[in-house]
Amino acid sequence: MKWFYMDDLIAYYFYRELKNKTDQEQRDRLMPFLLQSDKMDSVLMKFGNYKSLDTGKGLKNASKKSIEVYEQFKNKSLKEIKQAIIQKEKTDPGQSNFFKELSKNL
Repeated sequence: MKWFYMDDLIAYYFYRELKNKTDQEQRDRLMPFLLQSDKMDSVLMKFGNYKSLDTGKGLKNASKKSIEVYEQFKNKSLKEIKQAIIQKEKTDPGQSNFFKELSKNL
């Protein structure tokens, strides 16, 4: 699956929201929106990449795009990240695999 910048940004938003939850709690929160298991697994893997960037533990193979999103938003609040997602969709619509499924639940 090709990850767009917006996908990374949405995944980072949910990583930040859910980072202190168990894997099962994360799945339960995302399941209503990501019914296709390949997308769910991809998002959870991305969480592992962000955990590595955030804590040094997790999946070490973050993409350049994930690193860019992390560096840009690591000191931002969830509200600020949400605003960035909404603005990005206005200026660059349709550039996400997840926007329709997840953005309504930010």
